[in-house]
Amino acid sequence: MATLRKVRVQLLNEETNEVLEEVDVLTSADCVTFSDGQTFQDKLDAGLLKGAKGDTGAQGPTGATGAAAGFGTVTATVDANVGTPSVEVTTGGTNTAKTFSFAFKNLKGATGATGAQGPQGATGATGVSMRLKGAWTSGTAYVNNSSHIDVVTQNGNTYGCIKSHTASSSILVTNTTYWTVLATKGDTGATGPQGAKGDTGAKGDTGAQGPTGATGAQGPQGATGQRGSRWTSGTAITGTSTTATIFSSSGITDALVNDMYLNTSTGYTYRCTVAGAASVAKWVYVGSIKGATGAQGPQGATGATGATGPAGKDGDSIKIGTTYASATEAKVFFKVVS
Repeated sequence: MATLRKVRVQLLNEETNEVLEEVDVLTSADCVTFSDGQTFQDKLDAGLLKGAKGDTGAQGPTGATGAAAGFGTVTATVDANVGTPSVEVTTGGTNTAKTFSFAFKNLKGATGATGAQGPQGATGATGVSMRLKGAWTSGTAYVNNSSHIDVVTQNGNTYGCIKSHTASSSILVTNTTYWTVLATKGDTGATGPQGAKGDTGAKGDTGAQGPTGATGAQGPQGATGQRGSRWTSGTAITGTSTTATIFSSSGITDALVNDMYLNTSTGYTYRCTVAGAASVAKWVYVGSIKGATGAQGPQGATGATGATGPAGKDGDSIKIGTTYASATEAKVFFKVVS
């Protein structure tokens, strides 16, 4: 190891380099290093900080007999500070009931550095969309895959494909292995009242048969029956609650019981349980036509290393004072004294 040299720390004026003052340097046992490479703390822990054994001194006179020793209460405290560990021992009481109080300080280690940020997670899989295929037709290939689900109609009902296949007389739209009902046809409206009976014609004289009387006027048309269940799509009705809920922003002005709604963003379907305008109608969650989320893709490659930041400012100046705000700057100089 190189020969150690002594230095003194001088504070210099930044402008003139004039010596402002010489200061003592405070350090810790871990920062003082001996020529053998061990620190003061290493030697202190190993019990090596002692000089050569001196000559045996002359025996002193016999001391007076002391009072019998005794111990009283022993207490200890530990603070939560960070720094150089130390212990203060305070004694009290009498020789026959001595008390000791140990105060351990700075036993807590400094907080470790923040770990590096983990890699960004992979983008989730794209959801599926509905593909309206019109009326169900035998011989047509219908699919349910990761990109879309085919939807067909038959006899006023709406069906969603749940397994890809080619339609045939043995695989009808009512086959629940391949199709699920999304919306059912509404009931037929009530028959209107019968029209009024026409007037009876005048009775002719007995004799030759008179001409046939004119047909009575046609009765008025019956009232229009209630429409069947209707399918509506959008993003206004949300959630998975099975409790009937009002969605006043749905924009549906004439909902009927058993009307169906598809949220095109989530794939969730809903059924109307209370008819009326958007501010009155209530809806419940039925299910989802969206397939399960695909497996997560592999992690992307690590991005390129960013450019090196600008060099830091010359660090040979320090602040001196009783507070940081009021302190002044001065240069640090280590003067070799031996």
